[in-house]
Amino acid sequence: MKEISEEAKVRFFEEVGICLKRGGFQTGPVEDGFMPVFWQEAPLCRVNGVGGVRYRSEVTRDPGSEAALNRAIDIVNVTEEYMRLLEKAPQLNATGLDESYKLLNEFNSAVLAAHHTPRHGWDFVTWCRDYSGESVTQGHYVGGDYEGAKRDFTIRAGLVPQKELFSQEQLAEIHRCVETVRDMDFPMTVQREGRMDGILNQIRRAVPDLDARIGQAQNEDGQIADHTQWSQTM
Repeated sequence: MKEISEEAKVRFFEEVGICLKRGGFQTGPVEDGFMPVFWQEAPLCRVNGVGGVRYRSEVTRDPGSEAALNRAIDIVNVTEEYMRLLEKAPQLNATGLDESYKLLNEFNSAVLAAHHTPRHGWDFVTWCRDYSGESVTQGHYVGGDYEGAKRDFTIRAGLVPQKELFSQEQLAEIHRCVETVRDMDFPMTVQREGRMDGILNQIRRAVPDLDARIGQAQNEDGQIADHTQWSQTM
């Protein structure tokens, strides 16, 4: 197994710190090869320079802390994936680009690339090559959303039909519906309840801002209900 350089570890710590803070976590300075991670100002876990995560068993005894830990681990795993690829990624050769981009993947004229910014870390974009193959066009810029960039790339490259994928908004709505059904007071087998819990957990991991999306949908439902009630009183 190839040893990871100290410079690569420093770059990983910088990036994962940005990503964790974007996800609502707090981080501390690296000590003895580990970066401490906090959730609501309480110690949650520690991350090393190769994407390993250590935590105390008592963290998993509280449902809220365990959910936060799972989200932190997901962020660390995703960051480790693209940082490992970026260490070997070549420069994207395309005429007309004003800035330097790293080429992460290319297939069937679709391009997945990344650009580094000191403040926001790595930002991702997908393009399509033009007919000559020398330029790129129709850029879809997704900021630091690497998972979103990968989904967009697979669709643009024709690897997965778009009709077979749910959007983030659709997944949030599915979560609302499944949670409503699961909480209804009618007989349900243990197996079915387990499947529903699995769906909810999978969606929560796939949609980082799920709570915000659900809250927005509930506010919209409340506004519709208020408007309907006001109209009926006229």
